[in-house]
Amino acid sequence: MLQSPTEAEITAIYRETVVALYGFVSRRCGGERALAEDVTQEAWLRAVREWRRTGLPAVPLAWLMTVARNLLFNQ
Repeated sequence: MLQSPTEAEITAIYRETVVALYGFVSRRCGGERALAEDVTQEAWLRAVREWRRTGLPAVPLAWLMTVARNLLFNQ
């Protein structure tokens, strides 16, 4: 049976990845701070929703970067 991540696990992953994710997004949107913040936040909202449903990915930062890149493509 699938095990959803705990709040503590999600919080730990957030703390480990948010700076790198924001930097990744910021570089790809030309340093537009508001856009980088919005995309980072939306990627994380999607992560929490999806990970609770399907479990944690093997490499959470890579998953987040893929989602963020796709969100930027759709801008």
